[in-house]
Amino acid sequence: MTLEKTQPTLPDIRQTVVFRALIQKVWQAVATSEGLAAWFMPNDF
Repeated sequence: MTLEKTQPTLPDIRQTVVFRALIQKVWQAVATSEGLAAWFMPNDF
């Protein structure tokens, strides 16, 4: 019988941002690789 050590899990980090803009404008701003890179992180989508 072996006992396995389990690593405690960390809670998710979440952030909510409310944009006072039409969803179409927000989508156009982030719907490209460049837009995502500008808002969130570099990517290769």
